[in-house]
Amino acid sequence: MRVGIVGLGLIGGSLGLALRRLRHSIDVTGVARRAESAAAAVQRGAVDRASTDLSDVSDCDIVVIATPIDQIAGVIERLAPIVPAGTLITDVASVKRPVVGWAQRLSNPSRFLGGHPVAG
Repeated sequence: MRVGIVGLGLIGGSLGLALRRLRHSIDVTGVARRAESAAAAVQRGAVDRASTDLSDVSDCDIVVIATPIDQIAGVIERLAPIVPAGTLITDVASVKRPVVGWAQRLSNPSRFLGGHPVAG
């Protein structure tokens, strides 16, 4: 299974670390805004590979959007034309109404599954 994580901050990085600990044939690709953040995520073992290029997650089975909420609409807009129809897309935002609305931009909105990490 190939999992892409867009946003390698606290939540995205933690998710990557947890997935990589499972090691059940899960390959984790990360995307960060800055090359330094991408390199740091690889170095700390949060992802198998990382870059600043969103198209690097275009072959993933699942894509997790772990960016601040004000960036999610743009990420969905850029993901829509590059991920196959069978790719599951989810997010970790704390609010769902706007995110679900933005997900309607996908060619197949039913492939979006809103998520929320339970922490704290």
